[in-house]
Amino acid sequence: MDVRNYFQYLWRVKWRAIVVGMIFGVCGLLYSITFLTTTYEGFVFLTVGMEQGSYPQDAEAFGARGVTEADNYFAETVQGWTMDPSFANQVSERVGESVSVSARKQERQNLIFQVFAGSSEVAELAARETVAELSERLSSYNDVMKTSYAIANPEVTVYERIPQVLFNVFTGFVLGFLILVFGFLTLEYLRGVVSFGFQVEKIFGKGAVPGNFDIKVFVKVKDEFKISDVQGNNCLVFVKMGMTKEQDLEIISRVAGNIEWTVDG
Repeated sequence: MDVRNYFQYLWRVKWRAIVVGMIFGVCGLLYSITFLTTTYEGFVFLTVGMEQGSYPQDAEAFGARGVTEADNYFAETVQGWTMDPSFANQVSERVGESVSVSARKQERQNLIFQVFAGSSEVAELAARETVAELSERLSSYNDVMKTSYAIANPEVTVYERIPQVLFNVFTGFVLGFLILVFGFLTLEYLRGVVSFGFQVEKIFGKGAVPGNFDIKVFVKVKDEFKISDVQGNNCLVFVKMGMTKEQDLEIISRVAGNIEWTVDG
């Protein structure tokens, strides 16, 4: 199976694929212009841990490792608080407009909070209010559980997220191109027509005639033929990829004499 067969197929459907790709690319452009807007992300990096000298005796019994593991597990608890819808609602009330809040654990006691808003001012305010809301919940937790966890080194940074218009256009073009390539190949398979040269080679048992042959010594057989015309003769079969049916070629291979074939067009 020669890989050039696949390149020949791509060359055959290139204009269809390009047109469909352009249509999808325009759709990606329209989607980006219509539905996507510039957003701002308030990025908060902080550390959660218990104040020195206030670790429970059962944690101290395990030494430094036990203390570190206790802080590590509590950081996961704090991360879980942000999954409560009321957390984002409280931050939104503090800011005065709706914002979304997400959190992930970086390593050990470090947490990263992301707050998304429509302007840089709101994003920065929402990030700081997230820290404030977290501090209040942490204080309430300490009062109930008789612990002394605290937030250390909260750092707030604001990033601008511009819609990736060119990326969306390119993605749409590639998606459309691939859909046409594989969709057209599937259609040809369902119709029972030949798409690649190796399919014809399998039927006739030989490769295609080189391009510099003398056409006069062959009988040209194209779209329609009669069995009586090809029986016992030397035949040159012109195979049009994407149109000639495998069933027709198999009939020719059974009734014709010496067969040579080449690609038509």
